[in-house]
Amino acid sequence: MTADDFAAYLTRAVTDSRAYLYKTNLPLRQAKVTKTGPSEVSVKVPLDTLITAIFRLGDAVKIAPVELQDSPLTDWKDVSFGTGPYMTVDFVAGSAVTQVRNPNYWRKNPIGTGKGDQLPYVDKVKHIVITDASTRQAGFRTGKIDTTTYELEDANTLRKQIPGMPEATSGEPTKPAAAPESLDFPNDIDPFKDIRVRKALFMATDLQTINKTLYGGLAVLESWPWQGVRGYEALRVGINDPDCPASIKELYTYDPQKAKQLLKDAGFPNGFKTQALLITDYVDFWSIIKEQWSKVGVDLSLDVRERAVWMNVLNAGTYQGFTDSGVASDSAFHTTPTLTGTPSSAANTARIFDPKIDTALASIRMTILAKGMKAGITEARELAKYAVSQAYAIPVPYNYKYTFWWPWVKGYTGETSAGYYNVPNWVQYVWVDQELKRSMGY
Repeated sequence: MTADDFAAYLTRAVTDSRAYLYKTNLPLRQAKVTKTGPSEVSVKVPLDTLITAIFRLGDAVKIAPVELQDSPLTDWKDVSFGTGPYMTVDFVAGSAVTQVRNPNYWRKNPIGTGKGDQLPYVDKVKHIVITDASTRQAGFRTGKIDTTTYELEDANTLRKQIPGMPEATSGEPTKPAAAPESLDFPNDIDPFKDIRVRKALFMATDLQTINKTLYGGLAVLESWPWQGVRGYEALRVGINDPDCPASIKELYTYDPQKAKQLLKDAGFPNGFKTQALLITDYVDFWSIIKEQWSKVGVDLSLDVRERAVWMNVLNAGTYQGFTDSGVASDSAFHTTPTLTGTPSSAANTARIFDPKIDTALASIRMTILAKGMKAGITEARELAKYAVSQAYAIPVPYNYKYTFWWPWVKGYTGETSAGYYNVPNWVQYVWVDQELKRSMGY
């Protein structure tokens, strides 16, 4: 990997119309990337785009050879190479990836009792996709799977089956596997242009009951516009926080009668019909929403699509109904694709075109440059209060995940990522105690 590779690929990320950053972070299209030394690449952007460049180019771009850009190669064997700790030797789509140790890996262990050791430790790694919970649990119980992550119900089952197994809770609650990231109003069409309609459906959604019945009351309700990521906790405005406005507390309070009155005031005394775009995984969750909204006269139809089709329709940004988008704490600091209306992006699935938000986000980025991250977070918290009060989207309860591992996995304490977008880069730091595994009968 060379500086030329970096320069070429970063340029592609901000100029190729197929690239994610090109589609979602429009200000980065102004970036000028050049090689300025044997091991140095420089990126020049306008000052108000600097924070976006740092956040997005620093962690959301994976470097690949530029020759692959328009290559006819389609087989994974032809395109699977790199400078990482492992090399892929087998790939079955939707099933498993098998990797072996890269004998020429450059890195040594930087910390701990193994400081200075050549990485990685493990000779062979297999990442297995098992969608059926019982099959996944059986594989873990029999020692064929070394680590696994579950949501609450499956975690409780495993605790009963194998008491005392090492485990760790995910650092912050994230989107449940069987739920959308948020319930996004199509804010640029009627009747959802009317804030009374949006507030009505927010208040017609019983988030507390969903939390209790699906997630044991342990989920976090306030997951929009930014989830709580470690280091950015202050961004999330909780309904029990002293500074939480009454207008937000009202939205989170299930009140179908108030919702009916709001709909009547907006000209819909008998409700209306609408639809939601979703994949099969989300049908059960959306069915709950459909039943709750029916109590205020809103007839919700479920438009279920295959995942690839769903994504294409989502990215088109013209769907005449509810969709869902991503939420992330770091999006307060780069040009956020989920809230930015000017200029807009494909990820702005709620189709929010609010000059007040655009101005506030630009101010936050400049505040970080002038006064530091803490000041930027304080400013972003105030923006969160405003965005939620406008009911542009209805949050989904986010739940904790629980990682379990066998005692023979050493150097591991339940990590899922060392960093933000870098799953599963922790594997290179752990090893397997084969003697302990044999002594336990596996």
